[in-house]
Amino acid sequence: MYRCSYDNSTCYKAKAVALINSITESQGYMTGGQLITVNGHGFSKGTIDAKIDGVPCEVVYQDLSQFKCLTGAQPSPSNGSFFYGQHGLRRKLYNTTSPVNFGNII
Repeated sequence: MYRCSYDNSTCYKAKAVALINSITESQGYMTGGQLITVNGHGFSKGTIDAKIDGVPCEVVYQDLSQFKCLTGAQPSPSNGSFFYGQHGLRRKLYNTTSPVNFGNII
C-alpha cells in the first residue's frame, strides 16, 4: 500500500504484517484434509497465502482476527529439525528431552 504526506510531496510504500498468536494443531496427517485455525490479528481479506511444512493450506474462512484452512497432502514426512516461523524466519527446533546448557546459547 502507498502512503503519502498531506501535500503529496513525499510518498512511500508500507507493508502491514499480520501477527500470529496461536495455531490450533501442532501435528497432523500426511493425507491432508485437517482444519487448522490460526488466531492473531491483521489478516487482510484475500491476502493470505498459508502453507504448512511447504504444502499449500486452502483458506476456507477468514476475518481480521483469525483464518481457517484445510491442509494439503504431504508427499513425505518432514524431518522435524527446522521449521519456518513468522515472516519467513527460519528457526531451529530443540529437543527438550536432552539437557541444554543455556549459558552456551546466550
